[in-house]
Amino acid sequence: MNLKESVSRKLHFAGPKDTLDHAFCVMRDNNIRHLPVFEVGGLLVGIISDRDLQRAMMSTVKTDGKYREETMEFPAGSLVEHYMNWPVQAIDVNATISEVAQLMIKNKISAVVVTNKDNIIGIVTHEDLLRLLCEYSEGQKETLLDRIKNMVYDPNVNFMAQTVADTGL
Repeated sequence: MNLKESVSRKLHFAGPKDTLDHAFCVMRDNNIRHLPVFEVGGLLVGIISDRDLQRAMMSTVKTDGKYREETMEFPAGSLVEHYMNWPVQAIDVNATISEVAQLMIKNKISAVVVTNKDNIIGIVTHEDLLRLLCEYSEGQKETLLDRIKNMVYDPNVNFMAQTVADTGL
């Protein structure tokens, strides 16, 4: 199985000079957790995740003795370029799902940019891979159940299990 079927092709992105507030709004409005970061000319220079944004947030607590109010905000003037990660890991669209998963595990990352002949065509995340695993598992559920039933009702396995039980183990 290759990435062609699982890559998120609707690519949202940020610029390095965008504010963290802007990046946060793009992620929130599109229900995503990763934004590739492009220079004005289209050069990929980084990637920023929701965890990077969480790391940048500052908490302010106000209390009047009876009530406590906490607000979260980004420091004034915080830009994407100050919190983005680089270099960005990329993989060819013809790579297998196993290859992209191994790349993520090796680099301890949760998103990889997908390219086709040096053109960025999308992004694949750990959620995309988990979604694929769920789809695959759904198709295998009955087969797995059948395998278990066959093992339990196999006369040889049944005989061995009974023999072990009779010995008191």
